[in-house]
Amino acid sequence: MTYKLVIDIDPTDGVVSAWSSDASQGLLTTMADTMGEALANIRMLIDDFILNEWHDLSEWQGVRAADVEFEFEYSLVGFFDAYKALKINEIARMAKLNPALVRAYANGDKNPSLAQIEKIQEVVTRLAQSLLSARVVSKTVRPLAA
Repeated sequence: MTYKLVIDIDPTDGVVSAWSSDASQGLLTTMADTMGEALANIRMLIDDFILNEWHDLSEWQGVRAADVEFEFEYSLVGFFDAYKALKINEIARMAKLNPALVRAYANGDKNPSLAQIEKIQEVVTRLAQSLLSARVVSKTVRPLAA
C-alpha cells in the first residue's frame, strides 16, 4: 500500500507538516519537529485509522502501518530541505530562473507561481532521469596507447 503525503516546512520555526494528498486514502495530517517524527506520527495515525475508521474498507484489510510506503510531494521549502545536496543556484540556472528568486522560494520568503513550480519540476525530473542512468565506477579505464 502506498500513501501519498505532502511535506512542507515552516521557514520561521522549521516545523514539518505532513498531510495526505489523496482524499480517497483518508485525510490525515500532522506536525512535528523533524521529518522522521512527522512520518512516525502519520504511521501512528494510519495504525489507529486501520483499527477504527478504516477496519471495514477492503483496501486496508490486512495492511499494517509499518508496511505502508510513502509517496512524497513537497512544497519548495520542503523539497530543498529534503534534497540539500541539490544546488539551488544550479536548479535555477537550468530552469532559467533568477537564483535569488529560487532561494527566496526555498526559504519560504516568496511564493512561486504555478508556472515557476512547473519549470523547477521539469528540471528536477530531468535530473532524476539523468541520475537513474548514471553509474559510478572505481576508476577510469583508459585505452593503452598504441
